[in-house]
Order: sequence, then structure tokens, then C-alpha cells
Amino acid sequence: MLGPNKFIAYTEDLANVISQRQLSHHLYADDTQLLKRVCLTDIPVVIDSLQRCVQEIHGWCASRRLQLNPANRRLVDLSLHVGAETIKPVSAVRDLGVVLDDEQTMKPHISKVTSVAFYHVAG
Repeated sequence: MLGPNKFIAYTEDLANVISQRQLSHHLYADDTQLLKRVCLTDIPVVIDSLQRCVQEIHGWCASRRLQLNPANRRLVDLSLHVGAETIKPVSAVRDLGVVLDDEQTMKPHISKVTSVAFYHVAG
């Protein structure tokens, strides 16, 4: 496990790769999230930027003997390619334990929390 200083030093190159594409990002433990606020008319440009950035991140990971998880999920209706894998849209993702759905209803999160709570109460 990397300490905070080693984690920052190790991922600094990754942050530079992302910043060169003018994308925002969050790095947390083994999770990296790419973010970009965009107008609907600019979506194709951002998709291209995300695609190129993901390919560069894939190369960055490979050069450090790390494996990028191409099966990861996101909320935007687009497909990205990582090597031979295609990342496809899903209706919900889990981010730091919170289930976020594509309609922003929080229904999947509420369902998960109540299911876990019921399991512990009934168990």
C-alpha cells in the first residue's frame, strides 16, 4: 500500500496525462474518474478527448505493469475503447458506496441501503 506522499508522486504523471486533455479528474485509492462539463453541441469533441485520454491512461498503466479495468462504468451515453475492450453505458454506477443512476433518482441507492438494512434487522 502506498502512503499519501508516494501515491501523489506515483500518480502525478497520470494527472498530467489527464490535464493535457483539459479534463478534470478525481484520484482516489485505485479509482480514477475523468470529468468534463460540456454543452450538448460539444459532446463529440469531448468524446474524442475522453477516448484519447483513456488510451493514454491505458498506455500509462501498461508501462507500469498496472491493469486498467475496461469493464468499469459511467453515466454518459457513449462508448470508449480500451485496447480490445469497449466500455458501454450502464444505468447505474457505484461511487464511494453511493449508487448513482442515470436518471438521478437515487432509487437504486435507496433500494440497496434498505436491502442491506433489512438483511441485518431480519438476520
